[in-house]
Amino acid sequence: MPRKLKIKLYITVIRPVRLYGAECWTVRKKEKQNLEKPDVRMWRRMKGVTLRDKVKSVDIRKELGVKSTQEKVR
Repeated sequence: MPRKLKIKLYITVIRPVRLYGAECWTVRKKEKQNLEKPDVRMWRRMKGVTLRDKVKSVDIRKELGVKSTQEKVR
């Protein structure tokens, strides 16, 4: 499956399910970080980057052209 299609599916199907009702949540800093973890894991898998490669999550998001979950929840 092409990478662009994977990204589009994740953003349009999976992320909305995870964030359903987020506008009603009271989210603390730690909870925001926990919301971000599954996305970061998915972006790393899509890029084929591991934690050992020491590539920052911000750089991966920029390369893929996606926004962070924290920005979405605000």
